[in-house]
Amino acid sequence: MLQSNIGRVTYQHRDSIPGAKFVFVKMKGKPAPCEVPIGMRILNPFTGTATVTPKIYQGDLCEYKTDGTGYIMKVYKLAKAVTAQDTTIYITADGYSHIPEAGTIVMKAAATLATAGASETLGTCTKTTYLGADVYACTIEANSLGTASLGDILVEADIDSATEAVCLVQNPNSFVDNDYCFAYVPATGNTDFDGARYYITPVLHETCWTAKMTCYPAFLNAINKSLVSGWFEL
Repeated sequence: MLQSNIGRVTYQHRDSIPGAKFVFVKMKGKPAPCEVPIGMRILNPFTGTATVTPKIYQGDLCEYKTDGTGYIMKVYKLAKAVTAQDTTIYITADGYSHIPEAGTIVMKAAATLATAGASETLGTCTKTTYLGADVYACTIEANSLGTASLGDILVEADIDSATEAVCLVQNPNSFVDNDYCFAYVPATGNTDFDGARYYITPVLHETCWTAKMTCYPAFLNAINKSLVSGWFEL
């Protein structure tokens, strides 16, 4: 709310979620979540271009930095196979998935975090249906992402490149502790006075149900500390 002695402005925002689910494994005697001592300003917030409010969810991965900044790992599951010539891709929209936005750079999740590949900047992203299921239809340039199969995972990439992009998050080391909404257009940089800045406090030493996580790129298996099938631990 903005207020002065002669006027006032109020603002409200309405949104909804399909329900709630616990991603962290509940275990008897388990210690309380271990919060990092200094929270982080999210360096790659959602941009506010989507028609539906973007969200992050409990169990999403972060790259936390001790300078008080960090990245969230944006992941998207393909709802339709992609051929090299496609100019539209379809991304799952199930209420618990990240919402794609115009301007986000994506690439097919590679074999490892450091493996380079082709990436593309998403164009217009529109919620629609495909084969009776809710999806997001996102425009791309033909021959920009190569081929991909139904169910493959896209991740946010560091650059738009035909060959040299890698996953933006190179050191996933913590979890989002709860669900958060990105309701406001973010600042474009440190000198942008008007934009929103988003801060969260990630948690360490947690265990998630992999089936309940937003998406699970296979390269995360290399850092999974859990020996229990179906659990992911950092």
